[in-house]
Amino acid sequence: MKIAKSKGVADIGPLQEQLKEARSEFSMAKHVANCQRVFLQEENQKLRLQLQELRTGTATPSNDTTAEQQGKKELHTGLGEPTTHLQEAEQQAQIEVQALRQQLQQKEAQLACMASWAMDAIQCRQPGKSYGLYLKDQWLQFQINTLVQRGISELQDPQQFTEVCSTSSSEDKAKLAEFYLHNLALPNVVSWDPNTTLGDMQLMAFASWLNHEEKRAAEAKVVMNRELNEPLLIRPEPGDPVALISAHQHLSTDPQASLRYMDQQAQAIAHFEDMERLLGDNAVQACTRRWNTLAHSLKI
Repeated sequence: MKIAKSKGVADIGPLQEQLKEARSEFSMAKHVANCQRVFLQEENQKLRLQLQELRTGTATPSNDTTAEQQGKKELHTGLGEPTTHLQEAEQQAQIEVQALRQQLQQKEAQLACMASWAMDAIQCRQPGKSYGLYLKDQWLQFQINTLVQRGISELQDPQQFTEVCSTSSSEDKAKLAEFYLHNLALPNVVSWDPNTTLGDMQLMAFASWLNHEEKRAAEAKVVMNRELNEPLLIRPEPGDPVALISAHQHLSTDPQASLRYMDQQAQAIAHFEDMERLLGDNAVQACTRRWNTLAHSLKI
């Protein structure tokens, strides 16, 4: 799934690849640990059977009692070694699995956070005036939700499309029908007839359009209200004079802190001068627009 950065939406592609790698490493570690455990259990079982044969006297008879006792002792020693190796292998496997599980949980949390930010970024924009652009926004939101909730990054074939439809609500199924008919979902599939499997796609797409058009009007109204009423907050300056005096004394008595402050202040002034020269008259117009849009309480 590709998310355009030009629209102000975060790119979660690299994070998704890291999540796949973590899941692959987690599965491989579990497989190796299971193989080691099975092998050591088989060896342990063989040694137990040999010990049982010696105890019941079914092993090869020998008149040398000392040799038999020595053989039993060696067998007991050999029986204990695989058990120790098995325990060590299980402990090491548990440590590796736990580490990979933590990485997997961390990547999933990061992915959910990125998806939340992407959804917030989409909702902060004004809905597209054309229905085609609005439908692309809906398709993008649907893909993000599908990735977070189902772990599916992209609908790649008709079988996967059918599985998602069969496990979705009627509204989401109608959305998928609209996405399919407008060539957003499965754009490269041209020889598949979904009507025989999923029902009348055009009827479902029409129902989805009715729902989307109503939502688009409502969202446009919400965004316009937010543009008119959303406050631009300004953090209040420190009101404690003791703190201001303490900070001033720290700068005046510490030469290193004073040098750092002057260096940072010089960089800020230089950057402002560069932007003012670069923008020219546009900078003056930007300041004028900012002043005109300020609340009356902030102007005074």
